[in-house]
Amino acid sequence: MIAIVIGGGSSKIWDNNPDIGPVLARNAYISTLSRLSIQYAETVGVPWYILSAEYGFMRPDWPIPGPYETSFKDPSSMPIPIGLMREQARELGLYGMERIVCLAGPEYHLVLSIVFSDCVDGMRIDSPMKRLRIGERNQWLKQEITRMRNEQAVALGARPEISGL
Repeated sequence: MIAIVIGGGSSKIWDNNPDIGPVLARNAYISTLSRLSIQYAETVGVPWYILSAEYGFMRPDWPIPGPYETSFKDPSSMPIPIGLMREQARELGLYGMERIVCLAGPEYHLVLSIVFSDCVDGMRIDSPMKRLRIGERNQWLKQEITRMRNEQAVALGARPEISGL
């Protein structure tokens, strides 16, 4: 089994709407990279989660009460402890996965590597965008989403969309 983990970005809905109150995790992160990562995960059709430095592993439908500024890049912001993330990963069934695809920057890949360092079943953590800059990540996601949707359309007998026309 495969699961996708999306990084909880620093651009959040409360930046534009400070009084909006609680929102679902899938709606909290508003950067282009976050939105494209969610589209990618939904197109792939496997279980996906958001990894937040404040809350750890979250299902897309979990509510986030409000803004926060915790970051894995800044230890002084007090990110969620690794032990708690391991508990969450076990509860969510992530320890049973053969592969986790990390759609986030290198700091998230490092956190995932540490969280699952005690996994004895040979889980693979892949980060296809790890060495790409933000704009390149967005482009990669757009291309992959289009490719997968075209493949799905062909499998269903429809004409694939033609990019650039």
